[in-house]
Amino acid sequence: MAKLVPYIFSEDAHAQGNYYAEVLRGEIVNLRHYSDLPDMPQEMQEKVLHLELRAGDLKLYMADTTPARAGNRIDLTLECRSEEEGAGIFDKLAREGKVIFPFG
Repeated sequence: MAKLVPYIFSEDAHAQGNYYAEVLRGEIVNLRHYSDLPDMPQEMQEKVLHLELRAGDLKLYMADTTPARAGNRIDLTLECRSEEEGAGIFDKLAREGKVIFPFG
């Protein structure tokens, strides 16, 4: 069965992640910055590319907003147990939806 995970974008994902970790008694289990990617501009180096917070059975993803993704917002991530399950769900949703990125 697939799980739905919120992906929160904000001005300071690291501070927000630390706050939620404290309040929810969880921990940040993955933190990546744009500096982990090749050829990123200096102004992007310290921005959070991806943060994963876990608190019990709750999982939250977070990232800093960028010019391409301006504003505070939430996306939803559907995590599947296998690539086959994910591809099947993607194909069914794509029939009536608008595909922005291909499955991969």
